[in-house]
Amino acid sequence: MTKNKKLFSFAILICLALFAVPIKVFSEESLEVVFNDPFSKNQDTAMQDLILTTVEDAEKRIYIAVYNFTDTTCRDALIDAVKRGVEVRLVIYSENADNRIIEDLKKNGIKIVKSQSEGLMHAKFIVVDYETTISGSANLTSGSFFYDNNFMILIHDSKVNKIFQEEFNEMFIEKKFGTPAQPIDFVFHGGSGSSLEEIREAISYGVIKMNIDTDTQWAFWDGVRGFYKKNEAYLQGQIGNPEGDDKPNKKYYDPRAWLRKGEDAFRARLKQAFADLNNIGTLG
Repeated sequence: MTKNKKLFSFAILICLALFAVPIKVFSEESLEVVFNDPFSKNQDTAMQDLILTTVEDAEKRIYIAVYNFTDTTCRDALIDAVKRGVEVRLVIYSENADNRIIEDLKKNGIKIVKSQSEGLMHAKFIVVDYETTISGSANLTSGSFFYDNNFMILIHDSKVNKIFQEEFNEMFIEKKFGTPAQPIDFVFHGGSGSSLEEIREAISYGVIKMNIDTDTQWAFWDGVRGFYKKNEAYLQGQIGNPEGDDKPNKKYYDPRAWLRKGEDAFRARLKQAFADLNNIGTLG
C-alpha cells in the first residue's frame, strides 16, 4: 500500500471533486485508495480484493450502482452476503443488464433495477452499511480490475455514506417507478431492535408513523424493575429491613413509589422516540 499512501493527498482532492460538498479532512484510517497496475507480471487483484473484503464485512446492506457487472468473483461474494441476511440492491445500465451474472444475482434474491436515466448511466459506487462507501472509475468486470487503468477510493464516514445512499435511493426507487420523492406514506409496525440509523433511513423512504407501544411498555416495566432491584432488601415484608428488624417498609412497597419510577422511565422513552423520529418542535 506504499503507492497508495504517496497518493493520499491527491485522493482527498479527488473526493472533494466527486462529492462537491464540504467534507472534513480524512485520515489514512478512514480513507483507502487503490490504483491497479494492468502491466504487472502477476495479476493485480488490489481493487477486486478491496471490494471483496468490504462485501464480506457487510452486516446490514450493500447498495451498488454500476455501468457494467460481469465479474464472477464479485457475484459469488454478493450471493454469500444475501445468504448471511444482508440486503443487496443493484442499479445497472439497462443495456448491460441482460447477462448470466445479473440473472444469477436475481435468482438469489438480489433486487435489481435497470437504469432508466435519459443519459448514459455511468455511476460506479457501492454503499455498505452506514459508514463505508466505495467509488472510482472501475466497473465490476475483470477488464476493469486487471486490464484497464482504474482507481477506487474506500471511505469510512457516515456523512459520505448518507450522500451516496440518498443518490442510490433516487436511482433505485424514483427512476424505477417514475415517482416523486417519498411517493407513499408508510407505517413502521414497531421499531424494537432497530438502530437509530435504520429508523432515520425508514423516515427518508416516507415513513410517517412508527408504533412504539412495545418500547414504552418495556420502559415502564424496566423502571419498576430497577426500583425493585435497588430496594430489594426493603421489599421482603411490611416490617424489617437492613436498618432494623422493626423498621417499616411502607414507603417502598407503596404502589405510588414504584409506579412513579415506571412513569419516569415511560416519559424518558417517549422523549427518546420523539428525538429518533425527528418529532421535536414540529407542532409549533
